Amino acid sequence: MGFFENVTLQLCNPEVIIAYSNGLTSLSAASLLLKYFGEAGTLKYSHPKGYYTTYAFYAKFHTHRVPVVCVRHMSRFKPHEEYIKSAISLMR
Repeated sequence: MGFFENVTLQLCNPEVIIAYSNGLTSLSAASLLLKYFGEAGTLKYSHPKGYYTTYAFYAKFHTHRVPVVCVRHMSRFKPHEEYIKSAISLMR
């Protein structure tokens, strides 16, 4: 995760990160970002259950704070565009 924080993010300087999620208890980009960089208390769901589970939180990388929007893995589940937009608006 150090390489991600110190090299990848420094090169791209993102305004938002979209991460796939198979849930917070299983291994996914979303669960790793939340575990290592997530700010406590910022996790919010735009849709909390099932195939459309969509949520967002803030991640802190050194002094840079970035919203992370998490969607179900798109190869198996259908993301819902309105839930993604709603999750982004929750972080404003």
